[in-house]
Amino acid sequence: MEFVIWVETRIAGRTADIQQVAIVDRPAGIKAAAEIGLSLADDKTIIGQMQRRVVEMQFEVQAKLGQHS
Repeated sequence: MEFVIWVETRIAGRTADIQQVAIVDRPAGIKAAAEIGLSLADDKTIIGQMQRRVVEMQFEVQAKLGQHS
């Protein structure tokens, strides 16, 4: 089973960008408690990737706004 995590950037209610930030694989048949949900390592990786993408988009939008000033 695969979970795909995306970050969608919207500006003034319109989608400006959608980017996949992580894929988490989990077994379809659960055999142990550790196979349920996300591990702490998964959490840190996903949050780090989301943070990086948010910062990148903020800088990209700011650069575009600066070009039009």
